[in-house]
Amino acid sequence: QPLVVDGVHIPLRKLLDEPKATRFAKEAAARALWNLSADSVNRRLLVVAGVHIPLSRLLEDQRATHEAKEFAALALLRLATAALNRHPLVVDRVHIRLGRLLSDPQASRFAKHDALRALYNLSEDLASRQTLVADGVHIPFMVLLEDQQASPNAKEAAAMALWYLAIDDGNRKRLVADGVHSPLCRLLEDQQASPKAKEAAAMALWHLSADPANRKRLVVDDVHSPLSALLEDQQ
Repeated sequence: QPLVVDGVHIPLRKLLDEPKATRFAKEAAARALWNLSADSVNRRLLVVAGVHIPLSRLLEDQRATHEAKEFAALALLRLATAALNRHPLVVDRVHIRLGRLLSDPQASRFAKHDALRALYNLSEDLASRQTLVADGVHIPFMVLLEDQQASPNAKEAAAMALWYLAIDDGNRKRLVADGVHSPLCRLLEDQQASPKAKEAAAMALWHLSADPANRKRLVVDDVHSPLSALLEDQQ
């Protein structure tokens, strides 16, 4: 806390935006901000100071080191764990860059893991859910559910996030129109999926089916078959 109280984060933020700063200087700044974000009291102060904005820009900086992006994603994950920070992060479009990182073939699996967890945290914010879907955050979650290389924990986080997004009745038509129900159904049939992932998928499908406009499409797409099988699943 003393370092943040003394404003150490302010020059670190400026360094991340400095076009003449070396890639290693920016990496060190990202590491320092990650350390500062370890303190739960600091997290709100750091977001008020706007450090999340250059951290998110670092995720798309082609000159940035892989380690810089990893520590930027880690810092954003920590900032997103604070409930009061979630809506401001979405207002400042942090979710856009986190979503792009998930689709970046050059990004490390560590950076993608932390970006996914950060987006999962942002999806918990009631006021942000419609914005997240309008901006297409659900698309990389869908892709991840279909990725055979993705870990069961990653698929679980993606399914949980989709469940939270489906709770908002303003999102349900868009989610079904974009086909979110298809990878959720396949997750129900995935023998490697965790029980919690399957629970989240079933919960998401429950909410999607609550919209009368979705019901015909869901039945045509055979959503009921994996749901019926789930009722017989002893695990």
